[in-house]
Amino acid sequence: MSCCRYKILFLTLFLSLLFVACDSGNVGGSRVAGRRTSSPDIEMLRRDGLHSLNIADFDSAVSRGKELLEIAARHSGKTAITASIYGNIILGQGYLFGDSVERSYPHLHEAENLCLKWGNDSALASVYNGLGLYASNIENDFPGALRYFFLGIEAAKRSSNKRLHSLLLVNIASIYALNRDATGLRYALECYRHGKRYGDRFLIYTGSMTAAYFYALRHTDIPKALDYIKEAEVILHTDSIRNGSSLYYIYGILSQLAGHTDEAAEHFRESVNWLKRNRGEGDVRSYIGLAEMALADRKGQEAVMLLDSALHITNEGHSVMFRRDILNALVAANRSLGNEAAANQYNLMAIEEDKAEDKAEKEQLIEHIKMRYDLERADNEINRQRVELLEKERTVNLLIGLIAVVFVLTGSFLYLYRRKSRLYAAIVKQATDAAREESRLRATICQLEERMTVAESSKSSPESDSPVTKKSSTLQIPDRLVAAFESLMSNPAVYTDNMISKDKIAQMLDTNRTYVSRLVNEVYHKTFPQFINELRIKEAIRRISDPECNTPLKALASELGYNSMTTFYTKFNEITGMTPAAFREKARGV
Repeated sequence: MSCCRYKILFLTLFLSLLFVACDSGNVGGSRVAGRRTSSPDIEMLRRDGLHSLNIADFDSAVSRGKELLEIAARHSGKTAITASIYGNIILGQGYLFGDSVERSYPHLHEAENLCLKWGNDSALASVYNGLGLYASNIENDFPGALRYFFLGIEAAKRSSNKRLHSLLLVNIASIYALNRDATGLRYALECYRHGKRYGDRFLIYTGSMTAAYFYALRHTDIPKALDYIKEAEVILHTDSIRNGSSLYYIYGILSQLAGHTDEAAEHFRESVNWLKRNRGEGDVRSYIGLAEMALADRKGQEAVMLLDSALHITNEGHSVMFRRDILNALVAANRSLGNEAAANQYNLMAIEEDKAEDKAEKEQLIEHIKMRYDLERADNEINRQRVELLEKERTVNLLIGLIAVVFVLTGSFLYLYRRKSRLYAAIVKQATDAAREESRLRATICQLEERMTVAESSKSSPESDSPVTKKSSTLQIPDRLVAAFESLMSNPAVYTDNMISKDKIAQMLDTNRTYVSRLVNEVYHKTFPQFINELRIKEAIRRISDPECNTPLKALASELGYNSMTTFYTKFNEITGMTPAAFREKARGV
């Protein structure tokens, strides 16, 4: 199984995918058998291996990974753990981008197990990055890749590795970019902001370039996108980034969208130059961009020559994922020249390419299932041996184990009970204080609104019409609508109405349900039901916290607008973490 087809899957982010490994932490060295271990050698091999990944020297990376595993086999303790974790990480990613993809997953899987066992979150983030690359580049499983990248972000957060966290954000953004989903823009921008905050030029480079690509996909904010790509271009040259083909391809797209045809052609040609300098590694779609521009100028023969060059690059094993796009472009170019025979030939090649891809995906799936089966069988054998060893140890240490378990369980139950009791008391006190403060603020707001009403009644002009009734082609939310909505929702009689709806609120505000829905979504970042339920539960907290309120919970649920006691209990527990009955009991004791 080969990974050539997906080698440039991450269009603008190939470097960042490799640099992720550089920030992994170290388990540390130790002393074994009364002598100094080779921890310095391990650190040197680790750094050499990660550096080899960064410069795409995968043969050297694999060699360093193997040396680390050999050290792990000869030592024990922290030395063996460190060597084993990073040996497997380097081998996993080295095989992934080399020519032995089928050997990649077992090493990444073993590294994941070791990191989870020994609690090395920094290295675990790098492992999840590798597994995300495997899922996207080899399995073509984009949802699975996103899951691994998000797990990597959680591990990076736990290890306080902010740079690794930011680079994983770009990897997530790249998945969305491949699916032409603008959702990924916010991840690219977050990486860019992190780069600005920490003065990290590589984060600025990857974040700005990826953000520019998203703006190009959306065909919006082109001037802003051009600012981003120009900033990335400066870093490309000043920091000696290895490959600028993707950057200039994006630059060309943005120039086309801005109507600068000559600049677009110049950028596409610069992308091609980078591609040639890197022996075909890069973004081959720049050839397609130049060919389309040639066809627009009625230079069909030039377009065919450009596309033939691009096809030759794919024949060499580079940029194969765009081979079908090149073939389709060749069909159009030859038909423009009247070469129907050549157009039909390229069309047949495109059809065969589709069939070959389908067959490769099926073979890849079968191979992957077999590999997973072998790994699971090996894990089961190891688990069986561990169970046998535990059974033997249990026979010798049964009495001591039982006493220890009873002691630990008793202490744990006492600790958890006291902690839960303190936590509940803190929740109730916080909610009660918040309810009282909100009641005080509501009274103050009502007084202010009365004063504002008196003041505004003295002013009268045609421009004073409520903006609520005005229509806007862009559906912008008027400030007065927000104020009117907040004033309306400060009245418990409104949100405890069991027939409350967006239409009813819209009627009260003399507007439409679209404004109401957008207001709740954009101002409060909630859905309408979530917003109403939070108001109702806050009102429930106020009433339950009142020592003089003895309303039965069933009646209280009805007064709050709930038609079902079960729904009331569920929503109350979701928001407070306690049942209403438990909250009332704690509140009376606060």
